[in-house]
Formats: sequence, structure tokens, C-alpha cells
Amino acid sequence: MTLKVSDIGEFELIDRIRRITEEKGHKPGLLIHGIGDDAAVFTPEPGYEVVVTCDSMVEGHHYLKGTMTPVEIGRRAMVMNISDIGAMGGIPLYALITLGLTSSETVGEIEGFYRGFMQELEPFNASIIGGNITKITGNTFIDITLMGRAKMGHIALRSGARQGDAIMATGYPGSAGAGYRLLADDKPQSLENKTLTDAYLRPVHRAKEGHALAVSGLITSMMDVSDGLSGDLYHICESSSAGAEIWEQMLPVSNALREISRMYKISPADFILAPSDDYELLFTCAPQNIDKVKQILKEMG
Repeated sequence: MTLKVSDIGEFELIDRIRRITEEKGHKPGLLIHGIGDDAAVFTPEPGYEVVVTCDSMVEGHHYLKGTMTPVEIGRRAMVMNISDIGAMGGIPLYALITLGLTSSETVGEIEGFYRGFMQELEPFNASIIGGNITKITGNTFIDITLMGRAKMGHIALRSGARQGDAIMATGYPGSAGAGYRLLADDKPQSLENKTLTDAYLRPVHRAKEGHALAVSGLITSMMDVSDGLSGDLYHICESSSAGAEIWEQMLPVSNALREISRMYKISPADFILAPSDDYELLFTCAPQNIDKVKQILKEMG
């Protein structure tokens, strides 16, 4: 029998959620009270600053339900937020999650969301410490507030880029946007296609890399790529009161993206610069630090 949320009620659903978070999660020493009270309580850690972000996913707009499992949806929602924390040089600690549910969701789907959340939080010893569940008439949504910590004085901002800095990025921006187009166009899956659709369905954050770069003191600005390389570089330029030049031949292009661009008869740059939820890092550094930055990223695999 498939259980709907209405079959068990809100309090039984919360108990099931608590069991999932306790099974997979941890209780960091700074946490005093988590799920079960009117509010969560934790003690800030000496020598660290608190970093807070909030992001949401709406069915039909940010994700295609029919192409993703509940676990994948949960993971993607948490990756979005972890990526923001990492782009500031932080490490995630605690999450508050609000779900807007219709009458059609099953208990299994909700449990899948939370298993996905925990799969992304577990490597950081991070916890879900509360949230809210509300009934809605529109599309299902997931809203996450994520709190993290960053070493005092080592926050990475968008506003530090200087004239003459090099522009760098991790991975292959544009891959997720290409993957979304393949899914929307219902293209047959090939090896190249799967590489790109995985970038959309199962994105990977760069929080550990972001933390390492921020602590190194070698970068001058940083943010994650969620609006596309062009759009996010504009944000850095605007915040830093600077301009930027990009040479197409220097853009990072994977074999998969090159192949799909050929299929669509467009330049890979059209994907790389366009809106794309890649969650890679975009950052700047002085030219003399390029090799040092590359070495840090190489050592992290």
C-alpha cells in the first residue's frame, strides 16, 4: 500500500523524518537542541564566523519530477545550498528545511527527499536541526536554510577582484545547462549525453575546494556558478567595480559538451556562458598565484 502524507498525519511524518536524520546524521558538539523543540539552539564556535544561505527548488521550474528520483531531488536541493556556503569559504553545519506539499506526495517520496538531504550533509558531519511542513495548492517546493562556519578573516566575497587578476573556474561550466536541454528535448541517452544529464540531475558542489581556496589567501573573489559563467562573472565585476575579458579559445570545454554542441550546431560557448546550474566555482586571483591555485585544486583531486 502506498501511504500518502494525509494517511499518517504531520506528527507521524515528523517522527519518520527524525528517524532518518538520526540514522544518517550526527549531532555536532555545538548543537544544544535540534528537532523537537520550538527552535534549535547551538553555540557559535570560537575563531569562526557563521555563514548563512537560503535557496529553494520548485517542481516544474528548478527540477523535472519525472526525470529524477526523490533522493536525487533531495540531493540537488541540498547541493545548491552547500555550494553557496562553499563559495564563501565555509563548511556546512546545520540545515532548516521547509517543504510545501500538495495532497499527492507519498510518504516514500518525502522520506526520499530527506535521505537525499542527508547523503549530502553526512560527509561534513552536518545535521538537519528543524524546519516546517505546509500544505499548498501549487507546485511542490523545497526551501532550505543552511548554516555553516568559516575561519575568522577567511570569508571569500564577490567584491575583491582587482585589475589584472586572472579569471578561473573549476570543472566544466555549461554542462548542466546542456544536460537540461537534452532532457527537455527527450534526446536518446549516449555516453556523452549521460555525462551532461548527470551534471544536471546529480550535480556536485565544490565546497571543500572553496574552503581550501579561501583559507589559502590566494584568491581575490569567488562565487559559485548557478546563473551561468557569463551571468556570474558579471556579478563579480559589478561587486568589484571591474570589467572582464573572456577569450573563447580559453573556455574549458569537455569532450561531451563539444560533441553535443556539434549535434545542436552551436558553439560550446553558447552553453558555457548561458544560464546553467553547475555549482562549479568561479574565482579570481593575481597572475603570479595561478600555479599555486592549480596545485591546491590538483591535490584535492
